[in-house]
Amino acid sequence: MLLRINKLKNFGVYQNFDWGSLDDFKNKNLIYGWNYSGKTTISKLFQILEYRYKNICFPRAEFEIAEGREGLPTKIFTQDTINTFPFTVKVFNSEYFNKA
Repeated sequence: MLLRINKLKNFGVYQNFDWGSLDDFKNKNLIYGWNYSGKTTISKLFQILEYRYKNICFPRAEFEIAEGREGLPTKIFTQDTINTFPFTVKVFNSEYFNKA
């Protein structure tokens, strides 16, 4: 399961994001916020997980995503290892409608 985004660097409005003491993600998560707060940008990161492709939106970006399963050690995925992310992620954003 996706636990947290440890860091996001040079990824749209997220220039130097660090997860810090925020709660970990749960099985299902809803992200909402004010306009221009970074919701679409974060959904682009999740689309990278969904399709397991290299980041073309922000080519200089760096990210680190933690995944964990009960009883197993936490694994870290980066922009270089995202193609091995083992879980299904579904993103419902404006790009979802554009592909339909």
